Amino acid sequence: MLKRLYPKEYHPSVLNINYDKLYSQGIKNIIFDIDNTLVTFNVLTPTEEISNLFAALKKCGFSICILSNNNEKRVGDFSTPLDVKFIHKAGKPGTKGALKALKLLSADPKNTAIIGDQIFTDTWCGNQLGLYTILVEPVSRTQDELITKVKRGVEAFVVRQYLKGLAKIKM
Repeated sequence: MLKRLYPKEYHPSVLNINYDKLYSQGIKNIIFDIDNTLVTFNVLTPTEEISNLFAALKKCGFSICILSNNNEKRVGDFSTPLDVKFIHKAGKPGTKGALKALKLLSADPKNTAIIGDQIFTDTWCGNQLGLYTILVEPVSRTQDELITKVKRGVEAFVVRQYLKGLAKIKM
């Protein structure tokens, strides 16, 4: 049961992901969450670090879409300077928004990764569609919305089980 919630990869940050490896494995499209994946929820525009990352990813040939449960203003104001497509009020873990993102990218689930900080929204959504799921640690553990803070305890349990499983495989 828990394995349905497990990501394919787990990293401390979006900056620790080996994007060249992803590309060589056939991943050509990336769907990113914003809040606490790229920046804290109160940072309204991309940081220089995130702008540089997105520029490098596009230069490598990735197509990118932002997929967020947040409102249109928040998601649009963040995505526009990055010159990427976006879906707001995505309804994750439901798949309707992610399906729209796949359509915007002209992408197939087999060549698309979703990157986010929450198991019960980002990873679960991606796993339902067969996307390559990457979980990152939240940018901040103190700057979460209330509902997210409630879920973090259960998510921590799932991550511990996931990491225990990885440790057994490596033995």
